[in-house]
Amino acid sequence: MQHYRFKIRPQFLELIENGSKKHEYRLNTPDRSCIKNGDRITLISNQDSNNTLMVKAVSKEVYSSWEDALKENWEEDFKEKYKTFDEVLSVCYKFYDRDMVKKYGIIKIGISPIKLTYRSLRVMLDTNIIIHRESHNNVSFEVSKVYKWLDTLKCQKILHPNTKEELEKYNDANTRKGMAIKLDSYETIIPSLVNDESFIQVVSKYAQDGNSQKDNEILYQVYDGLADLLITNDQKMLAKARELGIRKQVISVDEYLSIVEKKFPKKVDYKMLSVKKERFGDINLDDSFFDTLKEDYPGFEDWFHTKNTEEAYVFKQSDSVHGFLYVKTEYEDEADYFKTFPPMSSKKRLKVGTFKIDSELKGFRLGERFLKIIFDNAIQVAAQEIYVTLFENHRKEIDALKHMLMQWGFVYHGYKISANGKNESIFIKTLEKFDSEKDIRFNFPNIPNSRKIFMLPINPEYHTDLFPDSILKNEDMSLYSENKGHLYSLGKIYVSGTFKNDPRPGDLVVIYRKGERYPKKYSSVCTGLAVLEGIDRPKTLDEYLALCKNKSVFTKEELTNFYLNKKYTVVIRLIVYKTYFKKISLSQLIDAGMVAYDSGPRTFDAVPDRLYSMFIEEE
Repeated sequence: MQHYRFKIRPQFLELIENGSKKHEYRLNTPDRSCIKNGDRITLISNQDSNNTLMVKAVSKEVYSSWEDALKENWEEDFKEKYKTFDEVLSVCYKFYDRDMVKKYGIIKIGISPIKLTYRSLRVMLDTNIIIHRESHNNVSFEVSKVYKWLDTLKCQKILHPNTKEELEKYNDANTRKGMAIKLDSYETIIPSLVNDESFIQVVSKYAQDGNSQKDNEILYQVYDGLADLLITNDQKMLAKARELGIRKQVISVDEYLSIVEKKFPKKVDYKMLSVKKERFGDINLDDSFFDTLKEDYPGFEDWFHTKNTEEAYVFKQSDSVHGFLYVKTEYEDEADYFKTFPPMSSKKRLKVGTFKIDSELKGFRLGERFLKIIFDNAIQVAAQEIYVTLFENHRKEIDALKHMLMQWGFVYHGYKISANGKNESIFIKTLEKFDSEKDIRFNFPNIPNSRKIFMLPINPEYHTDLFPDSILKNEDMSLYSENKGHLYSLGKIYVSGTFKNDPRPGDLVVIYRKGERYPKKYSSVCTGLAVLEGIDRPKTLDEYLALCKNKSVFTKEELTNFYLNKKYTVVIRLIVYKTYFKKISLSQLIDAGMVAYDSGPRTFDAVPDRLYSMFIEEE
């Protein structure tokens, strides 16, 4: 099988992808005359090189003129763009004039888009993913889910000999032996040799060390069709795939999970709790969750219906609502600001219009999950303040909400008279300044102007469990049925051994996820920023356990063992600040001169001032 690359106008690319255009017409030059059935052609938009489509040649005919080539299928292939045969003919002669057609002729290639069904695929897994899956006892959630999905969709897991060779070099003998047994479930392929000039031309632009060559050989199996899909988190391999026009067949772990969960929602085999944006008009107002809101706010139902097309954040469990959040941007000329006691000054604010969490739902720390959504929205609209109104001393869940809000910097301002004639308290949080007399949690997301930035490396098997937002998005995040408070809390705990004493509360911490394979410069990435809330050295086991409760990835038994054996006795308290949309790789840190080649950052290594913007300002 050979591989060809054709430039194409985007309007025709769209017709081919939706199946209405089934033939591609080209000048029958010597290289194209060699096309055979089964050969692959990557069609690349001439306006956007990232817009590609891979097709398979299913037939071939050669004609001496445009008229003869178009006669049989012109209407089928071009009816959505042109009305008459003469109109199509006129356009085609603009591509190749009569002299060129007379010299070479026209080849009409029957084509069929290569579309992934995601069922029964031959899936190749990159070396780092296999190592992570088969060598760790505490496998990250997303890698575990990939394997479950592959089994559910009856996919064959295939292995490149390069991967097997690398696994056999693994340092730990017991782990190596255990992996060798597990690899019996994989099919080791006889790989296609890299002999395609287009492929070689693309990958030659990248580093040519031994590991890159092995990666290229793995990537080629997808390019050549021996593997249907390659799952990898290697950013360089993903970049090469994009340039080769096979990016849809080479995807990351996150991308794979996103695709299959949307494509096969009925096959999701875990009980999923979700916070999603939904339109008011799609939310069941008859759900018993809203009964207290109807009782407390006369006209609530009428107000709800007026918001029909607007969106709110809704938390559901088994199709029942258990959490609801509506936020609204308000501006300086808001008339209601003069109806409060005392009046509110003219400022741009984010109003928390409705905020309720089911008091019966325990253990998920949903209050902090919703609070993060509130802070993210306020930052996005550049609000000066956030405010919320609530009835104090009225219901237990409202009192709990008030207590949480005050911990995170909401201060009593005054009251307004509600429609039911009762006083409704107003609590305001400022986003304009950092109050040095208050703690980090009270100020968050405000941070000190004099802050410094430090690195915090985290082992891959713990990273995602502690920082799930490195995968999930606020607009469509999933909370899984594991009752682990540390997954969803804004505040996080990381236990450590030795470290430098330089960091201070309010400093920023770069969350650095260590890679699983050697060299690690592509699989090791910075995933986000946190604010350092504090560093503690507990003097007793009870104090240590109290600090870590519901915020650490470790069990009580594991923590007890750490403390008694004096292994990880330092407690680092963090507050999640932001997730990087584009992860920063170890390779980029090396190129920037922050760490030495074949090295990596250590706990609380300081980020040089010259690289400050690298971690603060995303592209």
